[in-house]
Amino acid sequence: RFFEVDHPNTQRDKRARLAAVQARTADIGFVAADFNEPGLAAALTAAGLVAPARCLFLCEGLLRYLPEASFRGLLAVASAVSGSGSVLAASIATRDDEEAEADKERRLARERKLAGEGEAVLTVPEASVALGWVAAAGWSVTSVEDIAAHASVPRRGYLMVRAAR
Repeated sequence: RFFEVDHPNTQRDKRARLAAVQARTADIGFVAADFNEPGLAAALTAAGLVAPARCLFLCEGLLRYLPEASFRGLLAVASAVSGSGSVLAASIATRDDEEAEADKERRLARERKLAGEGEAVLTVPEASVALGWVAAAGWSVTSVEDIAAHASVPRRGYLMVRAAR
């Protein structure tokens, strides 16, 4: 079973677009949840998740847009509802304390642009801090890969983290 979790406004838009193209969605549990509010575990349960379940959580392009408490809370809820053999795959934007000034200016310019488009970047910890948050939430980090190694325009600090329960 597949559960697609997103903010209620985004979830409505996705569902409308899927309906417009008559996509098959019968096997998708749509879960509208605001990650800044409590209730994700209850929403997943209401959608049919029976915890603890063997799960794959994919957090792609999401965590940096959440405040730190919500970032950490999402990891913790995912861990809490997950059983043995579960996997977390997350892209995590990180910062480097030794970032060159020119790189820092480019990063800040990108972040200002995103904020102007309504997608403010809120949480970009050092890599060691982010990995500590993953572990503190109950996940065991199994691999960390710098996405820049595979990007056409490499930018340091974008990690693909895989963790297990």
